[in-house]
Amino acid sequence: MEKVILSKQIANRLRGFAGETVEEKIVYLTERTASANLRECNERISRFEACYGMAFSLFKSAWARGKIPNKHAYATETDFIEWEALEQEKEHWLSVIRSHNAARPKKKADGKSDRARALSEATNFERTARNETHR
Repeated sequence: MEKVILSKQIANRLRGFAGETVEEKIVYLTERTASANLRECNERISRFEACYGMAFSLFKSAWARGKIPNKHAYATETDFIEWEALEQEKEHWLSVIRSHNAARPKKKADGKSDRARALSEATNFERTARNETHR
């Protein structure tokens, strides 16, 4: 695992975000950023799909077959390049999200992750120990 040194200013900025540890906060922020970027890509892609009446894979195929009117017009070529880049960016953000999901602790049948179960067990142990000392 890599160690990261944060300035006090950055550490203080992280306090308001979800997560108990700095690592959890960074994971939270990267997940949120990836999701927001994916949403933005999807919104921009949907504008092209509405404009051309098809998904990019069909547009690209029609382009290759010469079925797109004025395909060498500046606006059409620019749309093709931007749309293709958005599709690639979308795949990037999907892979980031999948990687986060794969790294997330697995939940057991009771719905708790190993971390949540360990915290619960530690709390129960402390509670039992406190009760026994007061008897």
